[in-house]
Amino acid sequence: SVPPYVKSTTWAYQGNGQPVSVDVGENRSVALTFDGRAILQGGDATDVLTTLDGMITAARAGDGATILAGITSLNNAFGRVSQTLSQVGRDQASVDDGNSRLAALRLAAKARLSQAEEANMPEAITRMNRGQMTYEAALGAVAKTSRVSLLDYLK
Repeated sequence: SVPPYVKSTTWAYQGNGQPVSVDVGENRSVALTFDGRAILQGGDATDVLTTLDGMITAARAGDGATILAGITSLNNAFGRVSQTLSQVGRDQASVDDGNSRLAALRLAAKARLSQAEEANMPEAITRMNRGQMTYEAALGAVAKTSRVSLLDYLK
């Protein structure tokens, strides 16, 4: 595991900048990772960590202009972090929505399965008995009409 930033004399980003996302539905994906450099530096000249180091040095030296520039850079970083958090919130809402839909589909499937498995036993027995009586009546009718005796063959 490599830390995203390392400081020797300056801060150095060690990440690859490739966001990783995962599909959570048809034509829907959510980000699992974000580019650390894009968040901590964005379009600014230096990253937030270097800015903070510079502000510490400026505060010790009483350099107000550098501190003001650092505050502007920190405000920019705050905006980038807020945008990233908003994206995380949207992605989380998308996953929660998908989970809710899956739960509803699972519940509907269980209800259909339960309905199919839990037949009304007295009604099923009555229908089976009616079917059996109809079958027996049909067999009896066929037997009476097709009675052939030995005398019928002698004619």
